[in-house]
Amino acid sequence: MKCVICKSDLIEPGTTTVTVSRDDSVTLIKNVPARICHNCQEAYFDAEVTKKLKEIADKAQESKTELAVLSYQ
Repeated sequence: MKCVICKSDLIEPGTTTVTVSRDDSVTLIKNVPARICHNCQEAYFDAEVTKKLKEIADKAQESKTELAVLSYQ
């Protein structure tokens, strides 16, 4: 796989933090598994991770919290 941003071939498994901003709320989701470009730090998520991120963000928004910091686990 090549990075779509910098075209590097060096993409390795790791974790990252994802920020989701919706309406008046911001959710930070830490320790998200991803494939990360060694050169530019662009993160790539598989379908299962993306689905879980959406579920976490939906629950955080439903709670009407202005800022939530959550762990992926």
